[in-house]
Amino acid sequence: MPLIIGSNSGGKQPGTPIIGTATAGIISATVGFTAPSYLGKPTGTTYTATSSPGGITGTSSTSPITVNGLTAGVSYTFTVTLSNGIATSTASGISNSVTPSPVPFFPPFFPPFFPPFFPPNFYSDERDKQDIKSLELGLDFVKDLLPVSYVWNMRDGSVAGVNDAGFIAQDLQRIQEKYGVEWLGMVDDSNESQLKINYIKMIPILVKSVQELTKEIEELKNKQCSC
Repeated sequence: MPLIIGSNSGGKQPGTPIIGTATAGIISATVGFTAPSYLGKPTGTTYTATSSPGGITGTSSTSPITVNGLTAGVSYTFTVTLSNGIATSTASGISNSVTPSPVPFFPPFFPPFFPPFFPPNFYSDERDKQDIKSLELGLDFVKDLLPVSYVWNMRDGSVAGVNDAGFIAQDLQRIQEKYGVEWLGMVDDSNESQLKINYIKMIPILVKSVQELTKEIEELKNKQCSC
């Protein structure tokens, strides 16, 4: 029995989505659309955006749809379809062309989780602080850090094959626990499925380490001069 199509026919196939604006992202794009007036039977719930070239897809139940895994510098257009699990609509019109940008040095999937007032400055007025004292963490803490190189392979498929260097959040958690300084907040574990590191929080400890090393060097120089 042929599939009956049309909002007035009681057909199973959904109507065609109306394409909206595509917006370039970092090796990704978002594709806007307007839902058709007829969603099919049963009601359609899954919209799929498909890139050209490449046939790379992203899905969503609402607009916009994010399409990850695109190549920076390549121009893409998109179409959108609607599926209700039984039938799929015809493709929408073709979107505007967009060109994704490359991954920056500090990519969005690996940010220092800056407070909302950054950039460019942090609040740091002495009048807003109390119990100010010299930082005890320094060279010993830094010696426990484990700098590594690695290749990004994001679990959501958004980034793969990107070389980088830095620290592992779980390692930094263990070091904070060792020194009893979880309050430093170097690791953001508010989302346990994806830990983040606040590299800005390391600066005072690194400065303290340099000061301790400088003091040791000066003491060694003084010993040599006194001989």
